[in-house]
Amino acid sequence: MRFQVLGEWLQFFDSPRTEYHHIDNLIFEDADDTHIKIIDKFSGREIVNSTSENLFTINEDGIRLEFPNKAAVLNVLDNGLNRTGESVVAANYISQFARERGNPSNINANNDYSITPAVFEFGPPLGEDWVISAMLLSIAATGKVDGGGYGSGLALVNGVDMDSINLLTTPLGTRRSLLDGVPITGNRGWGLRGHEFFVTTIGTGGAADEFLNMRWNFDVAGRQLRMSGSQGTKIELTVNDDFTSRVNDQFFLFQGYKV
Repeated sequence: MRFQVLGEWLQFFDSPRTEYHHIDNLIFEDADDTHIKIIDKFSGREIVNSTSENLFTINEDGIRLEFPNKAAVLNVLDNGLNRTGESVVAANYISQFARERGNPSNINANNDYSITPAVFEFGPPLGEDWVISAMLLSIAATGKVDGGGYGSGLALVNGVDMDSINLLTTPLGTRRSLLDGVPITGNRGWGLRGHEFFVTTIGTGGAADEFLNMRWNFDVAGRQLRMSGSQGTKIELTVNDDFTSRVNDQFFLFQGYKV
């Protein structure tokens, strides 16, 4: 099947069939020095199996697709996002914790915030743009973790809010809920949103610890999240409950890459 770049989309055509795929939803593999595969990330279907050296070159940095008109160039490095027309040397992967506002050395949301709420925030610095593919939640608790409670304790009263906000755009502080305005008050709330959700028990009896881990894949949910440092884009997790009797540790980790 032949293909061409149309902005951020690849058009695949093999008469009479034509397909369009966004490059974020494709996996590029170099099977060997003269062999490239393009695979649909969601279905696993191989769309292209090409050996045309006129279309691509492979080196230690990854795969570079070039097209006959030379107007469109797509760099694909280690399956990271790369835009058409850019010259990318290496993928800039991100794996960073949300940090407490006013106390950036703290990444653990395990204290009593019932009187004074805390915000754990994450976002690019000025001058950088990031694309975020997933959020990971990790909770460690002593005792039984069940669906109705939060951690190993009772359900939260106020719940965890999660919003995106652009701090430097007009009007300033434009906010959008990533939870549809429904805070997370129990473990099942994270399970509803996460594509990977599991609880692991370590130890026995009353000394056993349980670990709740969740991965929310934004690309599977619909689309990766684009964050702009020039617009002051942040993801904010607001906590306004007492977590001391519910969790030992609670971390929010975000993964993606710089563009």
